[in-house]
Amino acid sequence: PNDFWKCANLDSFWYDWYECVEQGSAGGMKVVSGSLHSGPHGQVGGKSSDDSGDFEDVASSPNDPIFFFHHADVDRNAFWWMHVNADKRASAYGYPTENCTGVGPYSGLNYYGQHLMDTMADAWGFSAQDLGFSDSMDLQTNADILCKVSPTTAVYTYDFITACIADGAACQATWGEQENATTTATTTAATTTTVAAVDDNTTTTTSQSQTSAATEMVASLVGGVLLVMLH
Repeated sequence: PNDFWKCANLDSFWYDWYECVEQGSAGGMKVVSGSLHSGPHGQVGGKSSDDSGDFEDVASSPNDPIFFFHHADVDRNAFWWMHVNADKRASAYGYPTENCTGVGPYSGLNYYGQHLMDTMADAWGFSAQDLGFSDSMDLQTNADILCKVSPTTAVYTYDFITACIADGAACQATWGEQENATTTATTTAATTTTVAAVDDNTTTTTSQSQTSAATEMVASLVGGVLLVMLH
């Protein structure tokens, strides 16, 4: 399978998936050859002489239309990863609650916004209303996003999730799982016990008609959420 599926199929905790898409490794094991997230930012929107393209710059990357296609694909990877790691949902997929550090250029850095109960952005917080979840003006934490944007709760879906719900065998036949049942990485347990439960009471019936909402939600969610989480 290609690198996309190697990260998407990890049997792991959240931080390992994040390491995989950001720097190609998980749990101290090399999984893919490069960075599925940062790589295209530099290779597609990189420097010309001393000037950096919008897509390469953290602050301006959403100015480039390709940003939304790229981050939608990162979101698609996360959706499948959450699907195959559904047994970890009750513990927020082991999302770190404290003492988390960045990877890649942010290796060793600990800052607000990285932890489960942190608001997604400290400079400008996202409210539930901003993200189309409800009329609430409460700022959204990473825990809120994990709860509300998952294969069973999001207002949008992807074709492989629809196929799996309609026909469980499609997960095997359609998406190459028969060749790579699960990518195994040596992972460690979350450093602390998750302090927020993920609500499983809300379910969303997926259908092809919902895919029209995907672009709008990915533009608002991935443009902000994954930019915060992955940078």
